[in-house]
Amino acid sequence: MLYVALTVLLALGLAWYLWDYIKKQQHRTALPPPPKTVIEFWVYAEDPKLPSQEAIVEAIRGTPEIAKRFGPEEGLVFSDIRFSLGTVPREKNPYLFQQDTVLEKDAVLPDDFANRAERAAAIHTIRFVAEEPKYDDREAAALRLCAFCAVAIAALARGTLVVDIEAQSAWTPEEFERLVRQDPMGLDWNTAVREVTEEGDVVYLTRGLAKRGMYDLVTPQIAPDQRTVTKSLLEQVVEAAWQNPETQGPRVRTVKLEKIYDMNFMCLWYVGEPSRERHRSPWINCRFLRLGADDELDMDAEA
Repeated sequence: MLYVALTVLLALGLAWYLWDYIKKQQHRTALPPPPKTVIEFWVYAEDPKLPSQEAIVEAIRGTPEIAKRFGPEEGLVFSDIRFSLGTVPREKNPYLFQQDTVLEKDAVLPDDFANRAERAAAIHTIRFVAEEPKYDDREAAALRLCAFCAVAIAALARGTLVVDIEAQSAWTPEEFERLVRQDPMGLDWNTAVREVTEEGDVVYLTRGLAKRGMYDLVTPQIAPDQRTVTKSLLEQVVEAAWQNPETQGPRVRTVKLEKIYDMNFMCLWYVGEPSRERHRSPWINCRFLRLGADDELDMDAEA
C-alpha cells in the first residue's frame, strides 16, 4: 500500500513538473498580442481653456516649417475616432502636476519642471490610440498631427511644458517647437534608449516604440564591459524598427543581424517576465548574441 502511494505521489510530482516546464516555455517563446499604437502628448498650460480646433489649425498653418507638412492626410485625422483632445483641470487632478506621478525614473525633463508644472492651471491632452494597430499612412499622419497640435496648443494656451508620455520626455514649449519644426517624425526625440538601475542591476530599455505600434524592449542585466556595445546595438534596432515598422522590430519578432566593431550580432526578443511590465504595454526582453565569422543567419527567420 505504501509503495502504491509513493508511486502515485511520484507520478503526480512528475506531471506537475512537466506542466510547469511547458507553461514556462510557452511564456518564454510566445509573444503577447500586438500592442496598441499609442501617441500621447500633455501640454501643461496657464490657460485652462482648450483652444478650438479651428484655432489650432490656424496656428499650425501660421508656422511655415510646420504648415508645409500639414496636408489633407493630417487634416483627416481630426475626424478619426481614435484621435482625441481633452483637458484636465488642476483642481480635479492635482496629482498629475507632480513629477513622480507623471514620469518614471528614467524620464528626461527640464531642470525647472516642478516650477513650470506649478504655473499650469490645466493639462491639455492630445491622444491617438489604435486598439488593433495596422501601421499605415493614417497612423504616420496621426503622429505628425499630434506633435503639431501640441505646438499649437502650447502657443495658444500659454504652455509651460510639453510632455511625451510614451517617450517619457518633457521639454519647454520652445524646445519642443524647435524639434517639431526640424522633423515631427524625428527618431532622436520620439524614441529613447536609456540605462536604468534596478535593485543594483543595470539594464537598458527603449521608450517610444508604442507610437509605431510596437513593444518597447528591455535587456537583461548588463555587465560593465558590455554596456557601450549593448546600448549601441539597441539603438540600431530601434532605428530599424522606427523606419520600417511593418518589417522590422519586435512587432513582427524578426531576428536582426547587427554589426559593430567589425563583429556580427544577432538580436532576438521574447516575452518579458511580469516584473518587467511597466507603463501601458508589456515589455519584450531582448538579447544580443555574438556570432562567429563563419556563422550565417536568415534575416527572415524567427527567434
